[in-house]
Amino acid sequence: MSALKEMFNIEYFKHLAKHTLSFYPSFNVSQFIAEIEQKIEPLSLNERMRMGCQCLKKQLPKSEAQTISIFDQVIPLMPKGYTNLIFPEYIALYHKDINSALDALAFYTCFGSSEFAVRHFLNLYWEQTFPFLIQWSKSPNEHLRRLASEASRPHLPWSIKLKNVAENPNLTFEILNQLKEDHSLYVKKSVANHLNDISKNQPEWLIKMLSKWNFEHPNTKWIIKHGLRTLIKKGNPDTLKFLGVETKPIEVRKVNLFPKEIVKGDALHFEVEIYNPYDDQMNVIVDYVIYYLKQNNKHNSKVFKWKTFELAPRSAIFITKKQIFKDFSTRKHVEGMHYFQLQVNGQLYEKIDWTLL
Repeated sequence: MSALKEMFNIEYFKHLAKHTLSFYPSFNVSQFIAEIEQKIEPLSLNERMRMGCQCLKKQLPKSEAQTISIFDQVIPLMPKGYTNLIFPEYIALYHKDINSALDALAFYTCFGSSEFAVRHFLNLYWEQTFPFLIQWSKSPNEHLRRLASEASRPHLPWSIKLKNVAENPNLTFEILNQLKEDHSLYVKKSVANHLNDISKNQPEWLIKMLSKWNFEHPNTKWIIKHGLRTLIKKGNPDTLKFLGVETKPIEVRKVNLFPKEIVKGDALHFEVEIYNPYDDQMNVIVDYVIYYLKQNNKHNSKVFKWKTFELAPRSAIFITKKQIFKDFSTRKHVEGMHYFQLQVNGQLYEKIDWTLL
């Protein structure tokens, strides 16, 4: 598989130059491509995007309005996806007229995404920028509604942190409140991720605010459950109580883990029997923890979601699962002893060891 950075390869920039020339005849294609070829090889994905913006700047007009007009005509002709982030990136780097820049970013987000560029303006010009997000949150276009939530997340991955939002989530809650019943999965995922970001800094505040939402609405219920996933994995008592999950002990009758030795690429199987010893129905959230052996001979833990269900009084349920252990670019497994630990309604049970050969 080719490196991710090859999304921004020479052919991409030739394609971009050809379409730009169509709407700006003064664009010097040969000079643009020559500079790209000279600089591109050692650069990472986002370094290539930034370099592309720098090379474009030398060829495009000084007028911000004229450049936006060119981009508006070029971007629909380019393949949708990550590479279209070069247009919002250019706006964030070089455009000073906030109103026209944000209008352009709203248009470009439909062809890729503009949340990183919008955060640049939020970080520097919050008062002028935030009203645009409120407006987008009310748009019939799901891309704009999603942009309102995603761009204002406290901890958007691979982007600058919005410290003011992390410290005061009231700043963006008007957006989340507007979107709490949204039907679009694209939007719901963003709102849930935004809530999850807040939960890392302000869990008590978040539970208090969510208690004002209608948990019976199916879209709101989906957003809340996904937005509280980190707190659920941590077994946060206030979160479990809010979700109607009692933290009183439940009976785990059986935990089987097999085989006890596996090689990379094989699956580890889990079997668990859970019994409700009470006269009332119980809401049950089952997660599990894998303790990964690291090169330094210590273990790093990761909590995985398993199953959520209602368990009738004086009844049992038998659940099974398997997990394949193979190397990824983001995780390399170390041979040796690892551990499995069951978590039910926030309560952790005994660790069980197994070996990766």
